[in-house]
Amino acid sequence: MENDSSLLRHEYVQANFPGALARPSPEEGNWRPEHLFTLGQSRDLYRVYQQQIVNCDLEIENVLQEFEPRTDPAERPLPPDRKRNRAGSKRRKKNGHPHPAFDLRTET
Repeated sequence: MENDSSLLRHEYVQANFPGALARPSPEEGNWRPEHLFTLGQSRDLYRVYQQQIVNCDLEIENVLQEFEPRTDPAERPLPPDRKRNRAGSKRRKKNGHPHPAFDLRTET
């Protein structure tokens, strides 16, 4: 029964919206060499910038380790982070340092 309804829906879409179900083949599209060259350069720059961000994060971590803490987290613990996971699955994954060894909230 369900297959019949999806077949009818498919036929309805195909009849009323020509080309809606067609998938472009890999041969179609605008794959001009100058576009591919620009795309490749953009990808390479993105990777360089991501590595520079990781380098900056590591340098910040090194500098922060040289500071003396002004408070003892055991005496005065921080309240829970209200902003963490607020958006849940909507938040995009960042491509920076995979496991930063420091938490800026605890750096005082």
